[in-house]
Amino acid sequence: YKRKFKKEGAELEFSYDGNFGNNTTSYHQLQYYPSNSNAFAGSNSLNPGKENEVNFAVNYAYPLKKEVVLETGFKTTLQKIISNADVFTLNGNSGTFSRDSLQSYTSDYRRTIYAGYASINFSLFDFLEVISGIRYEYTISKADYSNAHNVAIPDYSNLAPSLIIGHNFPNKQMLKLAYSYRIERPDFRDLNPFMNLADPHNITTGNPNLQPEIGNKIELGYNKSYSSGANINIIAYYQRNSPDIKPYIT
Repeated sequence: YKRKFKKEGAELEFSYDGNFGNNTTSYHQLQYYPSNSNAFAGSNSLNPGKENEVNFAVNYAYPLKKEVVLETGFKTTLQKIISNADVFTLNGNSGTFSRDSLQSYTSDYRRTIYAGYASINFSLFDFLEVISGIRYEYTISKADYSNAHNVAIPDYSNLAPSLIIGHNFPNKQMLKLAYSYRIERPDFRDLNPFMNLADPHNITTGNPNLQPEIGNKIELGYNKSYSSGANINIIAYYQRNSPDIKPYIT
């Protein structure tokens, strides 16, 4: 919903969007010795799950004076992931599968993000177009794993500045210098401490204490547009992520 006011450029916007998904994964694996046609080990599993995400946001823009626009807003994100897995392992002697309580599990993961921002767009010396902003985010994660109770995922907050400085040259040319601070949160699989033995040669598990990945990026860009519709865009950038979420193998 968007409401425009009498003052040109002033507007208030409310938005809502949601994603609601059901998914099911399964696997079946058997292991054999080369000299024997009977499997000596194996497992299978059915893993139904639900993944829902809802976003509420309100944004307000107000022109303070000619060519100076203030924007501010608030956003809340609610994420819920529910997963269940019943794992059955093979008894090599009897050839039957039985439920493995150590690998079977249920999980309920919920994440809430509160974010607010403010930015101002203005002209500097009638030569540069500047957009400067700041965003604050607070993240709360809660999880309950049947095989790993009392897992505490720390809350964390981030203050994210941004700056864009641009200049328009004759003949539809533009030069832009930008700085941005980016947050990449660990996803559900990164955090889940469940030890996945579906592939016995590549056992995987997550870490509920992962911190978010933080990226600082500086970008210099040149753009040239032609009346024929053609466009040239050249970008050079430097980006540093610290901390950086990566898998590792032992």
